[in-house]
This record gives sequence, C-alpha cells and structure tokens, in this order.
Amino acid sequence: MTAYYFDWIGGSSTLWNNPENWKNLDDAPYGVPESTDEATFDTTSAVIHDAGSAASVDIEGTTVDISGGSLNLTGIGGLEPLWIGRNGAANSGLLVGSRGTVTADSGASNAASLVLVSGYISVGFKSKLTTTTGGDDIGYGGTGDMMVISGAQFDATEADALHYAAIGLGGNNGTGSITIDGGTVTANAGGLYIHGNASWVSVLADSTLRVNDTLGIVIADSFLPKGTPCLGIEGANAVCTDTGDLHIGGNSIPGPKYCLGSGTVLVSSGGKLSVDGGIYVGDTGNGTLTIENGGAVTTGALCIGVAFGSAGAVTLEGTSSQLKITGSNPVIVGDAGVGTLTISKGAVFNASSILVENSTGGNGSNGTIDVEGAALKAGSLSIGAVSNPFIGAVALYVGGSTSSVATIQGSVANNATIEVGSHGTVTIGGAVTGTGLIKIDAGGSVSLKGSDAAAEGIDFVGTGGHLTLKAPAGVKGIFTGFTQGDEIFLSGVALNSKLSLNGDVLTITPPKGASTIHLNFSNVPDGNFALENLNGVTALVLVHSSKQGTLESSVTDNGTNAAGAVTTSGAMTIGSDHNGSGNAEIFSGRSLELQGGNNHTAVNFQNNAGDTGTLILDHSVSTSATKAFVGAVAGFNYDGISSSDVIDLENIAYSSNGTSWSFRENNSATNPGGTLTVTDASGHVAQIHLLGQYLAAGHSVSAAAGSTLFSLSSDTDIHAMGILVTTTHTEHWA
Repeated sequence: MTAYYFDWIGGSSTLWNNPENWKNLDDAPYGVPESTDEATFDTTSAVIHDAGSAASVDIEGTTVDISGGSLNLTGIGGLEPLWIGRNGAANSGLLVGSRGTVTADSGASNAASLVLVSGYISVGFKSKLTTTTGGDDIGYGGTGDMMVISGAQFDATEADALHYAAIGLGGNNGTGSITIDGGTVTANAGGLYIHGNASWVSVLADSTLRVNDTLGIVIADSFLPKGTPCLGIEGANAVCTDTGDLHIGGNSIPGPKYCLGSGTVLVSSGGKLSVDGGIYVGDTGNGTLTIENGGAVTTGALCIGVAFGSAGAVTLEGTSSQLKITGSNPVIVGDAGVGTLTISKGAVFNASSILVENSTGGNGSNGTIDVEGAALKAGSLSIGAVSNPFIGAVALYVGGSTSSVATIQGSVANNATIEVGSHGTVTIGGAVTGTGLIKIDAGGSVSLKGSDAAAEGIDFVGTGGHLTLKAPAGVKGIFTGFTQGDEIFLSGVALNSKLSLNGDVLTITPPKGASTIHLNFSNVPDGNFALENLNGVTALVLVHSSKQGTLESSVTDNGTNAAGAVTTSGAMTIGSDHNGSGNAEIFSGRSLELQGGNNHTAVNFQNNAGDTGTLILDHSVSTSATKAFVGAVAGFNYDGISSSDVIDLENIAYSSNGTSWSFRENNSATNPGGTLTVTDASGHVAQIHLLGQYLAAGHSVSAAAGSTLFSLSSDTDIHAMGILVTTTHTEHWA
C-alpha cells in the first residue's frame, strides 16, 4: 500500500476523518490519513474528537489535543510513529485530553514509538497513551516534558534495539521530565532510563510508576540543582514499583546500558519505593538515595559505592521512615567505591548482615555508617580487608551528639575503627575479631557479650566511657586511655579465670599520670577473678551493683608494670561486699578498700617490698547480730625499722583517751592467730582476726596494760576519719 503525506490545516470541523481538515501533499488523494500515511501538524493546532489512524504523526510548533477521541499510530514502513518538536519548536505538544487514547507502535526493532524532542505531552483525565514495540524518548536532544494526571495512563510496552529502554529521558544530551500527578506510568521491557542533562521523574501523591523488567531503572548523567531528585517519590500513596534493579549514578552491568554518571532519588512524605532486585547507589558514578518524612523503601539488596571511583550515599531519617532489605545478601557500604550510610532523626534500620569496605572490592573500597539519633540493628557486621588502605578510618560511628544505638546480634569482623560517641551505645552479641579498634568517647557505652571479643583493642577517649564484658576470659587486645571516670562492667558471668591486665588475655595500658579503672560487677555468680600487672594504674575500683547476690573473688594486685619494676603507689576499692573463698592480696605500697557492710574474705599482706600495705574497712563495727568483716588477715607486720602495714577502721572514732585495743592469741600450735578488738568512746567495737604468732599461745595484751604490740592513731591522710592501726609485730616472732 502506498504511503501518502498529509498536513493538518484545521477546517471548521474537529474530526480527523473530515478531509476538509487536511491538505494533501504531493500526489496524495483527497481524503484523510490512514494507517500507512504520515500526518504533520505544524501550522494549526488541532482538537480531535473522533478516531483516526496513521503510520506516523509529526507535531512541530503547534499542539494536538485528542479529547474524547482516539489515535492509532501504526509505524508501518519502519517509521517512528510519533514525533513531537522534531526540529526544536518548544511550543510543540500533544494533549491526550479527557478520556482520549493514543496508541503508537513503531513496528520495527530499530525505531522508537515516541520521540519527544522539544515540547510537551500531557495525558489528561482518564486518558491513555500506549506505545508498543519501540522505546519512548522524552527530551531527545531537546527539552521535553510529560505530565500524566487524574487517573490517566502512560504505558510503554518494550524497548527497541537502539534505545535500550521502554522509557528513556534525556537522550542525545537532551533534558526530559515526567510528572505523574494522580496518574499511572508503566515501563515494561527495557525499563526506565533517566539520563542526559537534568532529566527527572516525579511521582506525586496518589500516583504510580511501574517498571516491569529485570533491567529496572537506571539513573545516570542527570545533573540537577542541589535538592532536586532525578527520581522523586513524594506524597501519600505515591508508589514506585520496580521488578528489576535500581541503579543510581551509572550502571556497572556490562552491555548496551553500561554508563557513567550521577543520580539522586528521594522517597518522602509517605512515598513508597519497592525494588525486587537490588538498589545500587553510586554504581559507576555518584549516587544518593534519601528516605525521609515517612518515606518507605523495600529492596531485595542494597549496595552503596559499587565500582572503583564511584561514590554512593544513603540517608534514612525520621521515626516513620523505613528501609527494609528482603533478601539474604548483606548490605554493602563501600564495595569497590566509597559508600556512606547515614541513619538519623529517630530512624531504625534493620539488616541481616552488613559489609563495610568489602574485601572483594579492591583498594578503592571505603565505607562509613553514621548513626545519629537513631538505631541500627544487624545480625552481623564485617568491616574491611587486611589489604585495604582505608583501614584505621572510622567505619561505624554511633551517637556523636544525640542518643543513638547500634546492636549487632552476632559477630563483628573489625579491620577498621568503630567509634562510639558521647551519646552512643553499641552492643555486640557475638565474637569480635580482626585488626581494628573500638573507640569509646566520653559518655559512650559498649557492651561485648561474646566469648571472643575486643579484637585489636579498645581505646577510651576522654572520661566517662563505659565498657561491659559478658565473658572477660575471652577478651583480647590492648586497652588504652583509661582515665578517672571510665568504667568496665562485668555482667552476668562466672568469673572463673583471669582478666589479666598486660597478660595474654587482656592488656590495659593507661595514660601517664593517675588513672582509675572501674570494674562494675552486675549479677555475678560465684567464681574467681584475678587482676594482675596493673602497669602503672594508681587506683582500681570494683563495684558490685547487683542488689542481690555476692561476689566471690580472688583479687590480686602485685603492683608491677610490664618491666617488672615495683610500683610504689596504687589503690583498689571494692565497692560492694567481698565474699567467698578467694584471697585479697595487698602488695607493698598498695591499698585495698572494702566498702561493703558484710565482707567475708581473706586478706593477705604480701610485703614483697616492705611492710607498707594498707587495708581500709569502711564498715568494721560488729553487733550482736552481724559482723561487718568476717575473715582472716595474714601478714600484718612491722619491718623492724620504721614501717608497718596499716588497717584503717573507718567507722571507729579516734580520741586520745577514749579509744582502746586488746589482743588475745589462740591456743593452736598449727594455725596460730588471734583476735584484735578495737573499741571507741561510743562503745563501737571492731574485731579483726589476725593470722600469725603475735603472742605465746593463749596470752592476751592490751593498750590499757601498757602493751605496744599495736598502736592507734587518727586517720588524717586517707579519709580524715576513723582509726589507723599499726603494729610492732615482726614476721618472725620469738
């Protein structure tokens, strides 16, 4: 059949099928365009209310309104059936008006069904624009805008061999846009391709964008003003579904759609984005995904910073915003590129597993997760490879300025740095391995519940950091930066092995100057606990915070540093009752303070470098019902020259003429010892059982009888209250 050419001249009628509306070009017969003909609208606007057909329609410099009618474009002869603004006329436009329909089929594998160069397409109230066979180009080499409103539909069925997408925006360095305001746009085979110069798609309230193809959505080379998304899904019931993948900022998949570029996606104000495949943010270029103000994103997988040289950023903010991963693959932050995941303003993000600085990504891999005023929950976390040059950088930062929580239920492989800010709380349920570091800022809190924890070590930065160890026997690494106010909590564990400071289990290296380590025991069952080689620590505080139960422990503090030199100062404080079968050993120049009111323990002055140890009992007064201190004190001696060990009885008041002591040695030949009784002017009595041969068996002495075996003096140095007890007893009594 011969193809003819017709030009619309717009007679008095609004009917396509009125020959008076057409000018016959060349040798075209008198009549109207049919399915094999080409029709041009270039001088007179048209409003068409009936049904018409043509092989192709070319709209240039005028508008065509299909209102209540229909237009079928066949593309017979390999023609691209619908051109708008082919030569760049900006006022070119197609309006598919109220209940109108337009169908365009290129009929060829190398031709597009719709090419909007410059101008606009508006699909109005309950109208429909459908293209088949060929892809659709919006803003191809020019500036083209499409609006789909009020129940209208735009359906693009498939891509062609040249255009690669069912719908493409901004091809040939053009600018294309689609605004969906109450309507529905569907891109089938070939998906949606947003590229070119500042192209975008906006899905507004009560609108739908469907992409039904494994190629999904690709956003690349679309440079927009800051804050303007290439794909915006904003408003209640604004929905975008994608059965394939979403590539934001280029496409790293080899093939005809491989590309570089940048892209942005915003899901906000109740909008919903669902991607069956994966979302790749910063695929080969720069990409951002922002979820805010109640926006919701569901995807099978998420990768941020995909290819070498790329940079991706995902932001989840707001209490009602959601990011849900449905697949089993880990979330990757920094694959071969640079990735950033920010969770803020009350948002909660859950993932089965997370990889940061993926080991398979190469030397460009760098990832950061920032949790600020929000919560992160993950089954496991893996950070970095040993060969990664970004190791040492902060890969997870929690709670710098606002209360924030990160919970890793399983294991953490850490080869970079996890930093817990002053308002952050991090809980790790499994093992912590790797060469990385955990930094605890002032006020930050870390809980390690696994049996193998801490990896390379923990660094306390500032004061007031908190560390909870569930299984201290498995803790490894170097602990640095302890200062006054830092605490280590040991919670709910049987302390049956050493927490060896500067040993093969745990090394604590405090900074120069006075340093206090707080060990806070909570709900601790009976067991043995040892502290050794404090390496310059001048104060150690053990606090049993549980209201029930007691701590049975063996506390050892030999006062030596890593080089074996004697440390001449240092203090240990046990803030609760100290009970059990273990020993509390006090080395020379060190002190042990028992703050509890019901202590059942053995204390041993080691006197390894002179008789200069101190035992401080905050509660030593006994009543008819209870004794504040039950146990034996061994090694309480005088060096024979000038120094004596000291027992400080804090709640016995000293007065020069109202305080007295007495001592009676037992009758045992194999376990010699005796009871020292100290009484103040108010009648308060403290009784301390001393091991050793202080007197002949069965003998008694007292201050009243003039004995100098023991001396009492006022505590003016330690707590400025109570009585200091010293002795003239030497270790070898004769």
